[in-house]
Amino acid sequence: MLIVNTDHGFMLGEKDWWAKSVMPCYNELANTPFFLWDPRVGASNVRRQALCQTIDIPATLLEFFGLPLPEEMVGHTLRQVLEDDKPVREWALFGFHGSFVNITNGRYLYMRAAASVGNSPLYEYTLMPTHQTGLFSPAEMSRAEMHEPLPFTKGARVMRIPVPSRLANATFCNSFQYGNLLFDLENDPQQLHPIDDPTLEAQIINALIGQMKANDAPEEQYKRLGLNPEYHYDAARVLEDREKAVSFDSFPVTAKYKWDADARNIFIGMLSLMGDDRVEEYLNAFEEVMEQSGTGIVTRAEFEILARRFYSDDPGKVFYFLNKLARVR
Repeated sequence: MLIVNTDHGFMLGEKDWWAKSVMPCYNELANTPFFLWDPRVGASNVRRQALCQTIDIPATLLEFFGLPLPEEMVGHTLRQVLEDDKPVREWALFGFHGSFVNITNGRYLYMRAAASVGNSPLYEYTLMPTHQTGLFSPAEMSRAEMHEPLPFTKGARVMRIPVPSRLANATFCNSFQYGNLLFDLENDPQQLHPIDDPTLEAQIINALIGQMKANDAPEEQYKRLGLNPEYHYDAARVLEDREKAVSFDSFPVTAKYKWDADARNIFIGMLSLMGDDRVEEYLNAFEEVMEQSGTGIVTRAEFEILARRFYSDDPGKVFYFLNKLARVR
């Protein structure tokens, strides 16, 4: 058997983005190359349409070598896909920690964003407390607690460590800044024009909840995404939730001034970087800066002052965050 696969794609200017991780998980990142040769089937130089995921690779390997699939494994063997393109799943769930939770059936793709300014509650579950670049800090470990076994940890308890609110939106893509996004991949394969269809969104939300349950999502993930896992959504509920959602227009300060496009994006983006516990501090600081400028027009310049105030310990973040926060498509 031969398998060729990648872990993610890479943006090369599409939608004015470069690289990975800091933007929504568009198909340029998520729809990765995948080649599979199974000598028992012999299919070559053909393309299959069935919806597959990388979690199907270990299941496919186990089946190929005649080994049983563990009960907790949610991937599917792809032999039948090679034989006759028979679907192995209706929906695919994907994303990365602390950002959008995405779901697609191949035609529609829905990106569910964090519902709160601080992207909370958000935890890391682990028995190996290491970040990509180093160990968890003593401050992080001081908040760790032992959590009952997750369905796939074979009875082992794990550490549950809260992500500090000031970091919950700071590392990868800040989903709150974008809000929920729904795309029709058949008519908009480049994902340039999100659609507004509350009835369709409700149907996909119900599928999302079902997939999160099937994949043993922690209970707090539903709260982070503003979802009720026991509710069956319809268009009326979607519209009701939109009315309650926090947005740019939710803050009285936004009606007081004129805003350029970048400033609007940076305002809500930097707000979410503050976390739930620093919103009032941020809004007060913003008002002080506007009083000093005296123009009544909000531009990027005001946020350069704010960024230096809130990130005085790391000036390099100022340039990075301002450019990142201004980039919403």
